[in-house]
Amino acid sequence: MNFVIVNDGYYNEILKRLSLFVPDFEINDDEPYLVLFEFSQYMIENIENEPVLLKCVSFISDAVLNGGYKTHEAIALQVFQVLYYRKSHVEICRKYLSKEALVLFEKYFIEYLKDYKQSNE
Repeated sequence: MNFVIVNDGYYNEILKRLSLFVPDFEINDDEPYLVLFEFSQYMIENIENEPVLLKCVSFISDAVLNGGYKTHEAIALQVFQVLYYRKSHVEICRKYLSKEALVLFEKYFIEYLKDYKQSNE
């Protein structure tokens, strides 16, 4: 069996990229998963502030377009999953995410709904 190591260079630069796209978001840690969770909270707090929301969505779109599996998984688990809790947040994401980001958003949303349904049976 052969294993292939896939280098996700975007993930290694994700905090730098986030600060470029959303300069008003304060990064207080160097752990991407923790920062992305905090970013999801920032995004929710500003979900009705369109200029800020557009910056957030631009970062997500860039991460999905230019990142690899590790980046996609981090965005899905730390950002998208938090947004799935409210139907209004899901609808806003559907309106503003790029085509590529929306595909990833919907893919993980289906998984989220399956898990939610199983845990409530």
